[in-house]
Amino acid sequence: MSKRAKLALVIIVGLILLAIGAYFLISPFLTPSQTEEVPIAEAPGTATLQNMKPAPQKANVPSVATSTPVEAPKPRTAEDYLREMQNRARATVERIGSGSSQNGFAGYQDAFPECTASLKKALLAEQAELVMAHPATGTAFGVMTRSVSSKVVKGTYGDATVVLEIQAIRTEDAGNPRAPTSRKAQQALLTYAKQSDGTYLIDSIAWKDLAM
Repeated sequence: MSKRAKLALVIIVGLILLAIGAYFLISPFLTPSQTEEVPIAEAPGTATLQNMKPAPQKANVPSVATSTPVEAPKPRTAEDYLREMQNRARATVERIGSGSSQNGFAGYQDAFPECTASLKKALLAEQAELVMAHPATGTAFGVMTRSVSSKVVKGTYGDATVVLEIQAIRTEDAGNPRAPTSRKAQQALLTYAKQSDGTYLIDSIAWKDLAM
């Protein structure tokens, strides 16, 4: 074999080796590697992230208690107002007719909120007479009045005047209410006058002794 032929053979073999080496060098860039995902076996009794979703929670809606409907108050009638006036009249009679020489018969002042200005003046005069007749420095004297009945004798609620009759028992004592020295029945006629604001005040009281 001539030298030219050997040289050509060496060149060819070198080219082949060079091509093989170049192939191995650039093959990683020509075929991208694919990484296979290997599923992880789940241990028994464990839940995956997809299965670990929180259970839906019910909203805490406050329960509305059903209550019995409240009935609207009935409008007051004339009879209701008259009944109230009778109760006030009985209390006023008892206040005016009860007291003692020791307290200056202070029951008169207790009745003033129910009275007109003219009646207050008349009651003050009666109180002064009692204090003069039974001074605190003299012999003890007491009086007590208890109402036993009441009724309307004239007018109705809404009228300019309404007259009520109160029957009561009056006792007098010498300082010991449990040992009365006298006892009598009385009738009191109370005239109520309607005021500018629609309320009623006692304008006069007429007393009368009754048979027991």
